[in-house]
Amino acid sequence: MKRFIIQISALFLFVIFAVSCGDKKESTATAEATKGTKKAEDVKDNIAELLAGSTSKKWHIARQTDASGDKVKTTSEEKDETLSFFNDGRFSITDAEQTSTGTWATEGSHTLIMHFEGKDVSENFTIMDLSKEKIVLQAADGSEMTLKED
Repeated sequence: MKRFIIQISALFLFVIFAVSCGDKKESTATAEATKGTKKAEDVKDNIAELLAGSTSKKWHIARQTDASGDKVKTTSEEKDETLSFFNDGRFSITDAEQTSTGTWATEGSHTLIMHFEGKDVSENFTIMDLSKEKIVLQAADGSEMTLKED
């Protein structure tokens, strides 16, 4: 669980860097997911539906890479962790020892913001790919995490 939170924090740092100096283009998958929507509110609703479904969705880590794109081995503990997004803007991360909770929101169609309950920090991620079955999140340091629906 601690490693997952550390990875989330690393993703946050990368997002800050990428947003401040990076290209603002949406990923192809995210653009496809929001294709045909005209209003920012419609885009946000569509992303929320993909992340949380009609009530909630559970996700697990399927793949991780470091900033240089090299694969990072996912431990058995990490494989057992689940990230649940709820359509009311809450999330929970559960492992064998504990559950962390907080709130989530999207900014545009390419940024996911997660604020952990009881912590004074928000984690921001670039949404690199988003579909009904898969999310690819990129951290500020360039590392990526692929989540698959449970």
